[in-house]
Amino acid sequence: MAKVILDVDTGVDDAVAIILALNSPELEVMGITTVAGNVNVERATENTLKIVEFMGRNTPVFPGMGRPLWGELREDRESHGESGLGDAILPSPKLKPEACHAMDFVLQSIDVWGKELTIVATGPLTNLAMTILKEPQVALKVGRIISMGGYFGLTPYGRGNVLPFSEFNVFTDPLAADIVYHSGIEVIATGLDVTMNPRAQVDGQTYEEIGKMKTRNALLFTSLLGRLLVKEGAISLHDPLALSYAISSSILKTKRCTVEVELQGELTRGQTVVLEEDTERGINVAFDVDGEQFLSLIHERVLWR
Repeated sequence: MAKVILDVDTGVDDAVAIILALNSPELEVMGITTVAGNVNVERATENTLKIVEFMGRNTPVFPGMGRPLWGELREDRESHGESGLGDAILPSPKLKPEACHAMDFVLQSIDVWGKELTIVATGPLTNLAMTILKEPQVALKVGRIISMGGYFGLTPYGRGNVLPFSEFNVFTDPLAADIVYHSGIEVIATGLDVTMNPRAQVDGQTYEEIGKMKTRNALLFTSLLGRLLVKEGAISLHDPLALSYAISSSILKTKRCTVEVELQGELTRGQTVVLEEDTERGINVAFDVDGEQFLSLIHERVLWR
């Protein structure tokens, strides 16, 4: 059983990723840290607690950084709604966040579990970049980081979702992504190249079928993600796909790439530029996905529970 920390900016697809993680026996979720991204960090923390409580769990939640290292926060209310949870209505949580800061929890966890620990980051990488800046030796101690972020131009499916070549999480804090990518930590970057592959998306017909299931989780799923279907014509499950790699590495194919991050520019902020492929340096970038295996996980562990 892999020990994982989830680092989230809980909007709609983070919520699905949390449900998938908590329902996966391959994973032991040691804690969840929150960061500003889709919504501000206070809202991300509250939303995370709502989902944990919805699941009947008491997984500890640790609030983290409230703004990017570089630039101002730009929340994505069009995709995630005012609350961050789309059209889902969940009661205010009775669970409370931990007093310990996310960064300190990560450092403590690395000290205890070291290379056994996987961090799955589905928001901007601000918390992890700050952890590296505070204690650079974590790069030698932690197992790996699985990150949802970036558009690398390795497939015909992806495209920028903020700027023409920039993905939201990296655009929100490009400096943080740059720090993590160059830290020496093993990074698996799950970007728009694979999350927008039609084989891994929920189309309109499947969405309607899910709506007929009437399970508690299926009803939550459709209320969380319905506005994405209206906006995009299909639902890309960005964050659950990144999380799924921690469950089964066979879901994604990756290649080793040297990647640089554009830190500024009216049209290029947050662009992740692949300079070389198949090098010993760099990070592991996902370029193909077993959509059938991934969507089976969603049906079995998110919708039917």
